[in-house]
Amino acid sequence: MPSVELPYSKHDLSSIILPDLIRDNCAAGALIIGKEIGWNDSLISDFSGCIELLDNKIPVIEGLYNNLLKSPFNLLTDFLELAKKHNLPLREGQLVATGGISPCVEINAKKKYQVNFNHLGTFSFTLI
Repeated sequence: MPSVELPYSKHDLSSIILPDLIRDNCAAGALIIGKEIGWNDSLISDFSGCIELLDNKIPVIEGLYNNLLKSPFNLLTDFLELAKKHNLPLREGQLVATGGISPCVEINAKKKYQVNFNHLGTFSFTLI
């Protein structure tokens, strides 16, 4: 599922370093998810391009898929192997975010934003 992570932190996320981010619970906030997409070979192999966050069709920020350290498929596989190694209880239906691919930006409540995931589709959201 294409998704948008909405981190929340008392720190300036544009300059925070990884150890501080981990101490801050990885700036846990919200995860907005799009429609579930059936998995197929072309999705696994084609992670070129970018995502865009748009405000009235004007780009706010973009992120490149190749900013991920690995493909989402490999990230999920690694996660499942670590979960098994550490006996983490996983249930069907749980969601796993594979990581953000763009810098953090501030967004405003009561504004409608659109997220364009190229070949994975688009969705809109508004913070209340």
